[in-house]
Amino acid sequence: MAKARDFGSQMVGCIGVLLAFAALNGVLWLGQRIYHRSDVKEAERLEVQLNQLDAQIRSDEGWLHLNRSYYETRGPADVFNARIDQHNAGVASYNALVEQYNAVAKKAYSTWYLIPIPGGRRTSHVARPR
Repeated sequence: MAKARDFGSQMVGCIGVLLAFAALNGVLWLGQRIYHRSDVKEAERLEVQLNQLDAQIRSDEGWLHLNRSYYETRGPADVFNARIDQHNAGVASYNALVEQYNAVAKKAYSTWYLIPIPGGRRTSHVARPR
């Protein structure tokens, strides 16, 4: 009977420690979410800009692909070259924004725990080749 009581009190002690760590992790997580709120908003704003630039770059790539043969044979080369310059400027802007987003996202989405908890959000974008 004494062994059962000792085992029960040990289990209650272990559960208490686990609950205390869970509560501390929760408080730590909540504090970091509040502290990084502005960084998260900035990362979300930059992500929207990246998506818009990506759509524009894809549109430019499609236009260039569809019109390449026409402008190489009959069309005015300056129109095609201007569209290439626009595309290249878009890619450069996208790559610069990716670097900025990755720096902000690293701060915004990093979280410390007392006990490591698996999982998380993807926090980086990949730059486009030039």
